[in-house]
Amino acid sequence: MKRDLYIFNPESDMALAFGNEGYTAPPHARQLRRDLQMLPAWYCGSGAAVISQDCATDAAWAAQLKCDFGIDVGCVPINHVQNYRFCYHPWGWNHDLRQWLLRWCVPSDDLPPREWVESLRQLSHRRTTIMLHRHLSRELSYALPPEPVEACTLAEVLEFERAYPQCYMKAPWSGSGRGVYQALDTGSPNFIEWTGGIIRRQGSVMCEQALERVVDFALEYRCECGRVEFGGYSVFTTDSHDSFDSCMVASQNVLRDKIVDRLGDADLLDAVIASCQRFVGDAIAPVYSGWLGIDMMLYRSEDGSLRLNPCVEINLRMTMGVVAMYLAARCLAPGSTGTFRIEYVKRGVGERQAMNKIEIDQGKIISGTMPLVPVYPSSHYCANLTALH
Repeated sequence: MKRDLYIFNPESDMALAFGNEGYTAPPHARQLRRDLQMLPAWYCGSGAAVISQDCATDAAWAAQLKCDFGIDVGCVPINHVQNYRFCYHPWGWNHDLRQWLLRWCVPSDDLPPREWVESLRQLSHRRTTIMLHRHLSRELSYALPPEPVEACTLAEVLEFERAYPQCYMKAPWSGSGRGVYQALDTGSPNFIEWTGGIIRRQGSVMCEQALERVVDFALEYRCECGRVEFGGYSVFTTDSHDSFDSCMVASQNVLRDKIVDRLGDADLLDAVIASCQRFVGDAIAPVYSGWLGIDMMLYRSEDGSLRLNPCVEINLRMTMGVVAMYLAARCLAPGSTGTFRIEYVKRGVGERQAMNKIEIDQGKIISGTMPLVPVYPSSHYCANLTALH
């Protein structure tokens, strides 16, 4: 039987935008991949392994993880993958990752066909969000915000901006906020260059009216063998560039209550969950297997009330929200809540120093801050969990 092997490749969205083999990730993405390579240990199954570039350090860290939390995970160097038969679970699939594994002599039978990856890429286009918007508009008796508009020329973009000042432009394929541009100065060379470049490379730009964001959250779904199940909620924050900042780590009941308290309508939330599940079952599950997240937000309308936008973005890959769900279920003590955050770290900050700050009881974190990955001498980023009782 094949062993499960997990790969953390957070640059996958950008590789999908590139659209082919031969993608070279920017330095920050390569650094993030290197520093957080063991993050899958928190969401993989027992007995699974993670691709590692530093097996000696990572194996020692994994041994401590098993001692503290009972999580059994191994690590495998990339140059050893050809010695075993694995079932591969990357953060996200793309053409370049598939080719990269083939170059390391992974049998093609162990990888999805190229046609499957291309189908996934097409579904990852932001126009799928428009499809979901229209689906929800038909099924819900709730007034949704205006759907995004796909513009294929700079003139169309400028026309949209004149009608809706300070609107947002989004690349059809993008990730972590790097494909988002707010049109504050459409006459600037930066705006013209950015918009024209996206249209040349990706064929269009998605235009969205600006909304006053109040709460970000997501519904997480799992597709398997053509079926889809609702996995749970995630509540997250983003930085000024719309990149991921942190996730709340708590029980699903606590997260649901937080959303419902602000939304004020539990029945509407349940209707959205069911309608999104039907959409995923019809449009995505026949093609895609794995986790996906549908980002949503509560925004302040012109009359001051909070309204729901239930289809901000669809991420056909593992998400930080799913990681937060696993952290809550596997290592957070009952009654505790926490924050999962990706942070910049100073070189030389040791793992043991941070571990001494946490309080663990019977394999559950009660309070304190703990790094979720080994901190290497060359680390620039760390994933941390801070728990409060």
